[in-house]
Amino acid sequence: MRFLSFTAAALLAVLPYASIAHAADSFYVGAKGDIANPSNSSVSGSSTGKVKYGFSSGAGIVGGWQPEALSSDTGDVRFEGEASYHAMKLKNVLANTNPSGDLKAIALMGNAYYDFNTGTGFKPYVGAGVGQGFVKFPKGQGLGNSDSTQNVFAYQAMAGVSYTPESMPQTDWSLGYKYMGFEKPSFSDGAGGHVKLGSLHENAIEAGMRYHF
Repeated sequence: MRFLSFTAAALLAVLPYASIAHAADSFYVGAKGDIANPSNSSVSGSSTGKVKYGFSSGAGIVGGWQPEALSSDTGDVRFEGEASYHAMKLKNVLANTNPSGDLKAIALMGNAYYDFNTGTGFKPYVGAGVGQGFVKFPKGQGLGNSDSTQNVFAYQAMAGVSYTPESMPQTDWSLGYKYMGFEKPSFSDGAGGHVKLGSLHENAIEAGMRYHF
């Protein structure tokens, strides 16, 4: 959350310096993928203990808008909608040391970015996003849940660099860091109680491509 707060503060700090740019509004579509290291989840309620995860992976599609009025010589602001899928490999579920399957999540996010203009094809960026997460924990793996899907608040913060090759000026290729979290999903245990996971967090390396039109 500290990194998310820092990123949001950085975005707010640069917005007052945006001025009218020399190009028209730009729209884009793109795709991205990531490899992540999720943190362990505490378990409370009708079951207690921890859930441990192995490395996870994710993929998503994006569509965005870069408004002329928020561009300047120092950088550009852009807004983006994102739909992504994430799979966190189950490593330990309470007393079950050999679970199968993944914790799966779909995230629908609204993001804001600031791209810093360096006068070259390379542009560092910072970004933050909030949205809705649809978290699914498989049944029968030792957690004690009788249902498997929960809708929760999701948030993320991003920082990295993008590159626009001279031979493909309508494209941006990016590589960066992403911190993503899903707030405390709670599942019915089938007996009137609930099994509650702590907040899900992951640190990810992500790569992506955007095409402007």
